[in-house]
Amino acid sequence: ESLKESTRIALNAYIHKPMMDYFGENRQEILEFIPDCVKSLLDIGCSTGNFGQLVKQELGCHVAGIDLNPNLIDQAAKVLDNAILGDALKVQLEQKVDCVTGLDSLEHFVEPDALLNKIYNDYLTDNGYLILSVPNVGHWSIIEDLLAGHWDYIPMGLLCNTHLRFFTLNTLKDLLAKHGFTILKTDAYRVPPTDQNLLTLIEFIQNSPLTIDKDNMDVVSYHILAQKTPGIR
Repeated sequence: ESLKESTRIALNAYIHKPMMDYFGENRQEILEFIPDCVKSLLDIGCSTGNFGQLVKQELGCHVAGIDLNPNLIDQAAKVLDNAILGDALKVQLEQKVDCVTGLDSLEHFVEPDALLNKIYNDYLTDNGYLILSVPNVGHWSIIEDLLAGHWDYIPMGLLCNTHLRFFTLNTLKDLLAKHGFTILKTDAYRVPPTDQNLLTLIEFIQNSPLTIDKDNMDVVSYHILAQKTPGIR
């Protein structure tokens, strides 16, 4: 009833308008992850610059952004201190920054290892911070589809057709540790299952000899604050 005219019915599917502005979000929830000592920030995949603009307004930081889309960079240039059109694996900064953010961007890179190396070596000051927002491939909705024999890419969401790599919290922890980052804080955006049949199945598996991370299954995406730790690589 609440969807009403914003919904259209197709064969075996409901189609509705996206519930968010994918490029226009300001990601208010990420502000609390930025340490008070941060004075400069680089946003990888900055889109129209809305998040960077919020950081400038609320925290007084100098904010640069990188994006591959020239139309988005044109808009970001109006609100950021420096908007760079280019590949984050190739861009060179004049000065290193206190913090790098990658909000739903890591999964779009063919080589996440190369990106983290670039961030560690070229972008961050010593003891600088890295903030990531990454979708969780272990969410129950994907597991449910796999049980039914499906792995279907869609225009946006956990299986967005532009996602090239997939992560759980454990794989993110391993990846960050491998590249010299110490995790300081994690948070999770949760959407638990409501279908009783699925809940019964999960309970059954939990009571079986199989190992199951029920907590991870409820999480759509993870937010992570990590710190560059020189000398541990």
